[in-house]
This record gives sequence, C-alpha cells and structure tokens, in this order.
Amino acid sequence: MSHGSLAQKKFWVGPGDQIWPDQRIKYKLKLVYMYGAGFYTYSIFALQFWEIRENTKQHQMDWRELHQSQTSNH
Repeated sequence: MSHGSLAQKKFWVGPGDQIWPDQRIKYKLKLVYMYGAGFYTYSIFALQFWEIRENTKQHQMDWRELHQSQTSNH
C-alpha cells in the first residue's frame, strides 16, 4: 500500500517530466488566467460597493418616510 502523499505527487506530473509547482505555462494561457482572476476580484469589490450603496439608499428612503409620517401627524 502506498502512502497518500506520494500518490498525490505523481498525480501532478506533466506535461513531460514537470512536477508541480514548477510547471511551465504558456504566456497566452497565463494572460487568460490573469484576466479571469482580475475580473473575479473586481466583481467582489463592485458587488460590495453596490450593496452598500443600495442599502444606504434604502435606509435614507426609510428615514424620509418615517420623518414625513411623524411631521404629518402633528
């Protein structure tokens, strides 16, 4: 029976005799990965700022409605 870590190391061999993490990658493929990672990172921050803005708008609208209802009762 083989040890698990040895079997896993053989899984990452290739192309040729390259062993992870020292595998070479073509420049165009690296650009595709970088574009995908950049878009993913941007989308996380964009979603956070959009949610903050939407929550702020909703909070301001709720405050205005509350303020108008209180002033109309007097």
